[in-house]
Amino acid sequence: MDSNSFLSKQNKIFLTSAIILAILSLIGGVWLFRSLQQPQVSTAVIEEQPIITSIPTPTPTPTSLIDFNSIDDNFSVSYSPVRKLYQDTESSGNRYTFYLSSGNFAIHAGTDWSWSYPNRTYTTDFLINNQPTFRYDINTQTIVDVQYNGKNYTIQCVHNGSSALKSECEQFLKSFKFRI
Repeated sequence: MDSNSFLSKQNKIFLTSAIILAILSLIGGVWLFRSLQQPQVSTAVIEEQPIITSIPTPTPTPTSLIDFNSIDDNFSVSYSPVRKLYQDTESSGNRYTFYLSSGNFAIHAGTDWSWSYPNRTYTTDFLINNQPTFRYDINTQTIVDVQYNGKNYTIQCVHNGSSALKSECEQFLKSFKFRI
């Protein structure tokens, strides 16, 4: 065997080995690149934690009530401290609004009625401070009209059909008293 053929054979082996090594390196590089791009799945055991959601907790209505006395219009009433009281003067009299975003209660006192209704009929079915009333109930509100010492009083509860507000309205109506 001559030296040229030996070198040529060695060169072929070297060249073939280099090509195989290059191909394996390329395959390894592609595999490494793809594995870095894909999310890794951990085999570690993960303890489950309870999911805590932010659910609003209902705020209980305070049991203590606020007593309001109107010297000008000669009445008193008790209302929930979650309500905010606003007083306004209108052409037909004074309005006392007990505000709550879910439904207002209001008392109007004056020489004229705060609303028009053609057939007010007063009965003793529902009394306000032992006085006969005209009571008007619909799905969204309750209105009670009563007269006392020459003044007309309208008590209005906007309850929007809520049973909780209807119950509060009944308590509000029961607490209404004329001052002596």
